[in-house]
Amino acid sequence: MKTETMEKTQVAVDKKLIKVLLVEDDEHDIGCIEQALAGCSLPFEFAVESAATLSAAADRLDAGDYDVIVLDPRIPDGSGIETVQRLKEANPQTPVLELTGLDDDETGDRKSV
Repeated sequence: MKTETMEKTQVAVDKKLIKVLLVEDDEHDIGCIEQALAGCSLPFEFAVESAATLSAAADRLDAGDYDVIVLDPRIPDGSGIETVQRLKEANPQTPVLELTGLDDDETGDRKSV
């Protein structure tokens, strides 16, 4: 159990660890996402591991359990909704969140699996 001191009052904080696999090839975007998750004040703590390619993501998924996959659908060895489908087929129990800067509502509205 971790304790935090807030204005001379100690509060016990039990944070649930959420393991995130971030599939992203842009270092700047990786840093932004890691910073955003680290700044959350929810009762969660995020452990983020990143993979720059779909094949690297598959290797990480084979080696460990993740609570969620955050995916840029445009990575060097995968593109579009097919990338989401491939990850979901290999890991049907793990939620996949697609995070993209593309201005493409049609793709976002399509159901992947």
